[in-house]
Amino acid sequence: MKKLLAVMFVALLMAGCGSTPESLCEELIEKSNELSTLLEKVKDKESAEEHKDQIESLASEHGKLFKEFGKAMEGLGEEEEKDFKKQFDEPMRTAMGGLMGASMRLKFSSYGKDISLDWTEEEK
Repeated sequence: MKKLLAVMFVALLMAGCGSTPESLCEELIEKSNELSTLLEKVKDKESAEEHKDQIESLASEHGKLFKEFGKAMEGLGEEEEKDFKKQFDEPMRTAMGGLMGASMRLKFSSYGKDISLDWTEEEK
């Protein structure tokens, strides 16, 4: 019985390994929304300083996820990509549009220009 449980546990762990484009996209949408919400909290120099470290950390996480998502998408065939776009095009546009708007607002403000918002690249 113990062997059976051990085998099942290993099988469950292995089944969870490896991210799919779908799971990465869902995570990317969630991370984009989380970052947008955080950026919206910045209204002045004081709140920019208060949230700077958290924003930069989350932006770095987002960048890594964005890169991983891009690599996963390269492995999709033409039909898979078509189905994927049907499912995720609108939610992804909404999330990324919100993030772009919040990023641009902050980047062009006098109090947000010193916050690193490079959320499309990995941390260097």
